[in-house]
Amino acid sequence: MTDDSWAQLRDRLRDVDPAASLAPLPDDDVSLRIEQSMKTRPQQSFWNRKARPVAAAALLAAAAAGLFAGLGNGPGNGSGPDPANPPSIERVTMDTSGAAAKCAPPTAELLRTADLAVEGTVRSVSNGVVTLDVSQVWTGDQVDVLDVAQTSGATEVLLGGTSFEVGRTYLVAVQDGRVRQCGYSGVASPELRALFDAAF
Repeated sequence: MTDDSWAQLRDRLRDVDPAASLAPLPDDDVSLRIEQSMKTRPQQSFWNRKARPVAAAALLAAAAAGLFAGLGNGPGNGSGPDPANPPSIERVTMDTSGAAAKCAPPTAELLRTADLAVEGTVRSVSNGVVTLDVSQVWTGDQVDVLDVAQTSGATEVLLGGTSFEVGRTYLVAVQDGRVRQCGYSGVASPELRALFDAAF
């Protein structure tokens, strides 16, 4: 699909967007909704739960209008994102509760109880959210992107004195929607990778 074809697709989808005329939410409302969403762990990824039905409806509308006729080779040829197969996203939070407690050395047996264990490279750190592009999933839902909401100082506590840096790769274990501390999450060192490999 050419760049012009993607531009046509984007314009058509924008024309049929039922929310296009709505005003954006105030920043305070956005912050409150993000905070509320972090308090409960979704049963499935964001894209599976919300965005796929919307994307499917938009694609059906575009197909009905004959948009895909003669637009080239179609998605999936490496020329742009595939709207029929959006990335899955998992959203979790940093948890510093009990951070002052002494930690026993991490074990593969305890790591095995994690709901999600991934390797990812930090794409961005913005507005208190770290976005990692996931390259490997040891356990849990297959996700492409992991968003970690963090509070001030939480990163250093959970990752053993380090913080998330753009372009750096991390191993992250999640339990009940929260990033696990005590040596179960951190920079993708050979030692931590060996622990993940032993656990999964």
